[in-house]
Amino acid sequence: MPPKAVRRPPEERAAPARAAAPVAPVARVAAASTTARPTARAATPRSRSWSDAAELRDVVRLTNHERANAGAPPVQLDARLTRAAQRHSDDMATRRRMGHDGSDGTQVGDRTSDAGYPAGRVSENVAVGQTGAAEVVRGWLHSRGHRRNLLDPAVDRIGVAVTVGAGRPYWTQVFGG
Repeated sequence: MPPKAVRRPPEERAAPARAAAPVAPVARVAAASTTARPTARAATPRSRSWSDAAELRDVVRLTNHERANAGAPPVQLDARLTRAAQRHSDDMATRRRMGHDGSDGTQVGDRTSDAGYPAGRVSENVAVGQTGAAEVVRGWLHSRGHRRNLLDPAVDRIGVAVTVGAGRPYWTQVFGG
């Protein structure tokens, strides 16, 4: 059975959802793509990575908008942090469980280090069920800890990923500074 498409409100849709073909991981797609065409790659038989580059860029854009309102500098997309975020979103979707601990016991610092990001300040926001960039960023802003991570002026890099598992999107946002 093919994975279910994530339904987004009409105002958040960049293009109609359509069946996706396997492609490179989100880190490469988000950094290299200039189109909003949804694509996916299998993470497990029951989950898929959602690599709609426009949607992921919207998370970064909305994050930077909120950071500007709070007087924090903008964050730039980092492929290493995106790899760490994708690994965690894939893991959460496979387990059908949202949390900061990986199934192998890893924490955000372990995942960023494994992805090649230098040791230093890192933080992570996770969410499940939100159907688009605006909804997930709004949710993070309404959580004290997530809001603190999102608006932290000491970070200047970001990675964003989402994987759909059992019909639910699992979001990860990783910050580094």
